Amino acid sequence: MRLDNLTIDEVNRAYPDELYPSSTTLFGAASCLLGWIRILKERDYLGITFVGITGGLAVMRYCPDRLPSIAPARNEDIDVVLDLGDSTLEDLMNALHWHDSKHFIKHRETLYMWTHRGKLRIDFKVIPSDRKLPGMQSLYDLRPPYLPFVNKIDLMTSKMYDTHPDYLPSSSWRELDTARGIHHGTDALRLALLFDPGKRITVTARQALRVVRASLGIEYYTGISSFEWLKLFLVCTEEDEGRPAMFRNLEDAFLGMELRNDFGPQVPDSWYY
Repeated sequence: MRLDNLTIDEVNRAYPDELYPSSTTLFGAASCLLGWIRILKERDYLGITFVGITGGLAVMRYCPDRLPSIAPARNEDIDVVLDLGDSTLEDLMNALHWHDSKHFIKHRETLYMWTHRGKLRIDFKVIPSDRKLPGMQSLYDLRPPYLPFVNKIDLMTSKMYDTHPDYLPSSSWRELDTARGIHHGTDALRLALLFDPGKRITVTARQALRVVRASLGIEYYTGISSFEWLKLFLVCTEEDEGRPAMFRNLEDAFLGMELRNDFGPQVPDSWYY
């Protein structure tokens, strides 16, 4: 169903969101979605090669006690990270809608899956083709219902990145959406607690930039000091011109204002946005 002629309010009235979906529903919908993307790849409709599941669904995979629909809006997206190859997001959404219009609803630049209880939004996050994340899987190797989940560290640091005020929506009074910040900060904390206690979590420079960028938001939304968060991490620099990789305390790099200079400019994270 293509509904570009309707407003989002009209779409929501005609096709309401599925509120408080079960984890079984979400995992099943994600499996169906990736199955269709795999079929379209095999038919040469898409240039996509690697896919992975991220967001709340991936958190539930690593933290089974994390309930679905803790988001402020009471619904859950299906978050998929992928490389587009020579395709575009418009190509992908149009192909899915065209080949299964019974289950996919397209409204302008947004794609939804329709279930017997309501619609689920699909949120695609694009990664450069040369930056496959651990946990992502080739579509040729994909075997639904088994899902390829993005690794814990990338998932955790992306959740931290999402607490930064620049990426939080504001109300009509220009107040930040605190509930959303708490939601993502709590997910990040859940994932951090999965690592061995007493041992630092080793992150890449790109992941470290997410942590540093989010440090003040983490403190604000979780009540845990930003420096306590920084103490959880070690930064591994990449090998450079034959020199071995270095491991450094993240709080030292942050306090010395060296992270930006040593590890490159802080740019928007292209795999997550």
